[in-house]
Amino acid sequence: MSWWRRLIGRAGLDRQLDAEVADHLDRQIAVGVRAGLSRAEARRQALLSFGGPESVKEACRDVRGTRWIEDGFIDVRYALRHLRRHPMFALVAALSLGLGIGATAAIFSLVDAVLLKTLPARAPYELVLLGERTGTRQTLSWSADQFRSLQQSEALTGLCAFRPRVDFSITRGGEATLAAGQLLSGNCFDLLGLRAELGRLLTADDERAGDARPVAVISHDFWRRQFAGDSGVVGRTLDLKGRPVTIVGVTPPEFYGFEPGKAIDVSVPLSLQSWVLPASITTSSRVRWLRLIGRRRTGVSKAAAEADLARRWQLDASARPQAGTEASHFEWLDGAQGLNDLRDQFSLPLRLLMAAVAVLLLIACANLASLMLARTRAREHEVTLRLALGAGRGRIVRQLITESLVLSAIGGAAGLIVAYWGSHSIVALLSRGRAPILLELGVDLRLLGFTVGVSLLTSLLCGVWPAVATTRANLQLRLQAAARTFAGANRFRSHALIVAQTVLSLVLVTAAVLFARSLTKLYGVDTRLGKQHVLLVGIRAGISKQEGPRAAQIFQDLSDRLSAVPGVRSVTQSMDIPFGGSPSYRAGISTPGQMARSDDLATFNFVAPRFFETMGIPLIAGRDFLPADDAQGRPVAVISESLARHYFAGRTVVGEHLQARDTLVEVIGVSKDIPYEGVRAEKEFVLYRLLSQAGQGIGAGTFAIRADLPVATLGDLVRHTLHDIAPTVPIVFATTLEAQFDSSIASERLLANIAAFFGMMALLLVAIGVYGTLASSVVQRNRELGIRLALGATRGEIARMTLVGGLTPVALGLAVGLPISFLGVRVAQAVLFGVTPRDPVTYVAGIVGLLVVSTAAATVPARAAALADPISSLRQE
Repeated sequence: MSWWRRLIGRAGLDRQLDAEVADHLDRQIAVGVRAGLSRAEARRQALLSFGGPESVKEACRDVRGTRWIEDGFIDVRYALRHLRRHPMFALVAALSLGLGIGATAAIFSLVDAVLLKTLPARAPYELVLLGERTGTRQTLSWSADQFRSLQQSEALTGLCAFRPRVDFSITRGGEATLAAGQLLSGNCFDLLGLRAELGRLLTADDERAGDARPVAVISHDFWRRQFAGDSGVVGRTLDLKGRPVTIVGVTPPEFYGFEPGKAIDVSVPLSLQSWVLPASITTSSRVRWLRLIGRRRTGVSKAAAEADLARRWQLDASARPQAGTEASHFEWLDGAQGLNDLRDQFSLPLRLLMAAVAVLLLIACANLASLMLARTRAREHEVTLRLALGAGRGRIVRQLITESLVLSAIGGAAGLIVAYWGSHSIVALLSRGRAPILLELGVDLRLLGFTVGVSLLTSLLCGVWPAVATTRANLQLRLQAAARTFAGANRFRSHALIVAQTVLSLVLVTAAVLFARSLTKLYGVDTRLGKQHVLLVGIRAGISKQEGPRAAQIFQDLSDRLSAVPGVRSVTQSMDIPFGGSPSYRAGISTPGQMARSDDLATFNFVAPRFFETMGIPLIAGRDFLPADDAQGRPVAVISESLARHYFAGRTVVGEHLQARDTLVEVIGVSKDIPYEGVRAEKEFVLYRLLSQAGQGIGAGTFAIRADLPVATLGDLVRHTLHDIAPTVPIVFATTLEAQFDSSIASERLLANIAAFFGMMALLLVAIGVYGTLASSVVQRNRELGIRLALGATRGEIARMTLVGGLTPVALGLAVGLPISFLGVRVAQAVLFGVTPRDPVTYVAGIVGLLVVSTAAATVPARAAALADPISSLRQE
């Protein structure tokens, strides 16, 4: 019989064992009676010969091989009963562990999604991204000619070309919505090894058919969102930029595209490029607009495959450096995660947070260990009696560790809830601004396995030491003491745990203060523009095939109607907006009669009248653009303060001229420098041109509206107004200038907010540890305190002695933790702004915070010690 059958059938086996033991005794008794003994004497002789029936039964049960499982169930039941009898201890311990494990699991889920998780492809580590590096600049863009050349490599089983994140205008029921799209070569899904959820995926035949048979594949989320999961969606049509395409399939739910954090709604063949991209891109074979991902052929080494591709890359004329330019070289990149820009952006912050959450988990473990130690001290008499009565030390240690395992299991279950809530809250924190981040953060097997592993680890860290320490004491001394005195060894262990907690907590608290001060410095930077009350709305008439004069008229009508609304101060339009990242266009400029140098590059921003008024950008000279500055007027420009100092230092700038590309423009104003790439970026030269004079803005634009209206009201107003003017034109994004700024410092906000949470958690855990240890000490020393009071000690002296005893390990921990904190926070120097790890205010704030919290936690048991009744204490046995 297998062991699990013996375990399941334990009740039947026990009944058989009872019957066998009873039958054996009856036979022995019968033999004694036949030998002339009385029945009572015969029974006594049989028991002496056979042994105790229950001990024999226990020995027989041990032979089954399931005793350890049965004992485990017994220990679990006992642990649950013990926790139910002490609900406050169970609540505090489970809360400490739940927060510690939950925070760890939440950060792990983000690390897993951003840094570890691969594309849902067959053998993802065989995938390779192709890139090119020139100096420190890396590019992943390739031309159509280069794609065709590299596609011939025999080192790859296939090479896929795709254009990520192309905005599509989808019209259904007369309403225009924005869909995130991508262009794919026909072999992409086959290269990944994906299977359709419904219908089929794109093939090479779809790419060859092109306009003759336009088809599309939609994502699982888009299918659920737009078609309510209708199983008959295959064969239906979508109105894509005014043209019908047939839906042939739905991608599997785990596929979000080639870029983590950026979900794709609609995928179309690469041959439909002319539908969604400008003609200047689609008609040129040299323009770099594609990304390439391939799969290395089995049996071909990475070095050989890279050499073959580099050779083909060298044959392309555009790869060879031109005179005066820096040489480039081919790059072979890991493609398992696709185009993971999030990894580059949040790799360092997430690693720092993982280190911080590991420290927090150690604090939680130390906290639980101190609580367990205090709990076992209260049970010392029970454990001593059990040892004296013959219980094995190993058996008692196992039972105490089981209690720790049960607590960790409860904490792990609570931690999963905290992890789910926390990870989604962090993503929401990062997604402020115009580009939301979309990550798959469900409770999957990876997160579940990580949480179980952390729970087991914490149970061992928290339970082994108290369990072993409790069973190693001298039984005779304990029985004589009758658990009425507080052992010095136990006090040392408790103080050691408080010191460890304080050291680790000081690291987290100082890091939290440091990141908070850094974030405050970022928010305190003078960006030289008014961020409040400005709504930014991205509109692209071009993706609805509303181009040329029609698009210009749409923008003008929208601007006129919004400007007439009460509460709207001003409306403008621009190509680039502050804190928006890399500028759209940079070019060389010069003064008349001078040649533009290669280092005289300026950022061109094409804007509409009243741009500086709407954005709140101060003009230090000249004026803003006016409606009178139209396409028929003289070319004019406003330049930034740094550009004015560079070209016209010590001169009156207004009225001067600059050669901007092929146009000589007159400078009509000078504006304050404002950050476009972020507050950390150096001041850049910016030249502002009118959209109408530069021929820009046809089909695209970002509207900025400064108004004294609520954001929600203003957003609805823009949406309804645009629908009245052009119902097929979608809104690409809508955000505020403040949210745009927050988005530009997403990493700093992430670190500051989570570090603040970890810091508060550390303070809470230290308070729990100090209170629990000191309260247990007061209970254990109750008789001693009664004697002191009876001998004349005042209640104030008792309170002071207890308080000093509780805060002494905290002070020692602060002394030890100060240099450790200094070394620990130095690793975060690269992400700090306006403050250094040597900032004395940070350490003073951390020390004061820990002292205040520890003193508050120690005051309650100190007060209880001072109010103790000496008569009742002395009467205790």
